[in-house]
Amino acid sequence: MRTRAWFALSCAGVIALAASGCAGRRGASASAGGEVQTSQERSAQALDKAADAQKEAAEQAERAAEARQEVQQRQAELQEAQQRLTEAQQKAEQEHQKAQQLQLQANQQTQAATKTATQAQQDATAALEQRGTAMQQGQQQLQGSVSEASGNNLVVRSETGEEMRFRVTPQTQVQIDGRQGSVAEIRPGADARVAYQVGGIEPEALRVDVLTGAPPTGGAGQGSGSTGGTGTSGTTTPPPESPPPSMPPSTPPESGGSGTYRP
Repeated sequence: MRTRAWFALSCAGVIALAASGCAGRRGASASAGGEVQTSQERSAQALDKAADAQKEAAEQAERAAEARQEVQQRQAELQEAQQRLTEAQQKAEQEHQKAQQLQLQANQQTQAATKTATQAQQDATAALEQRGTAMQQGQQQLQGSVSEASGNNLVVRSETGEEMRFRVTPQTQVQIDGRQGSVAEIRPGADARVAYQVGGIEPEALRVDVLTGAPPTGGAGQGSGSTGGTGTSGTTTPPPESPPPSMPPSTPPESGGSGTYRP
C-alpha cells in the first residue's frame, strides 16, 4: 500500500513538473513574439522617419538649388546694372567734356564778337570825329565808286547814281587800301571816299580813300619808267598800313543840283 502510494505521489510530481515546464515554454514563446513585433514596429517607424528625412533632405536640396539659381540671376542682374552704370558714367563724362568744349567755343566767340563790336564802335567814333572835323573845316564827303581817274581829275558815282568830278592837286592825299598812292593807280569801279572842299570851278579833293579789296603789289613814287605820262617806280614799298575804317555814309554835296558839280 505504501509502495503504491509513493509511486502515485511520484507520478503526480512528475506530471506537475511537466505541466509547469510546458507552461513556462508557452510564456517564453509569447514574450519573444511580443519583442519581435515591437522591434518590427520600431524598425518600421525608423524606416518611416528615414524616408521623411530623405524627403525633407531632397526638398531642402531643391530649395538650395533654387536659391543658388536666384543668386546667380541676381549676380547677373547686378553685373548688368554695373555695366549700365559704367556706360552712363562714361556718357556723362563725354557730355561734360562736350559741354566744356562748347562753353569754351562760346566764350571765344563772345570775346571775338565783343572785340569786333568794340573795333567797329571805335572805327565809327573815329569816322564821326573825322567827319565832324571835316565839317568844322568846311569840308564835305562823298562816298561811291570810281567812274574815272586820270591826270588831275577824279569822278565818283555816289550811291544815288549821281556823278561828281573833283580836282586833284599835289596836296591831295591818296590812300589805296591803307597805303599811300596816286590817282594813276586808281581803277574804275573801286570804292572811294572823297573829302573835298568847294571852291573854284570844281570842288577840290583833299583826301581820297580807295578800297580795292586786293593786296597791294607795289608803291607809287618816282622812277625811271613811265606809263601814260605819269611816273611810277618799280621799287618795293614798305609793308601796307592797316586798312582805313569802314566808310561812313557820305555827306551830300551842298550844290544846288545833282550830277556833276557846278560852281
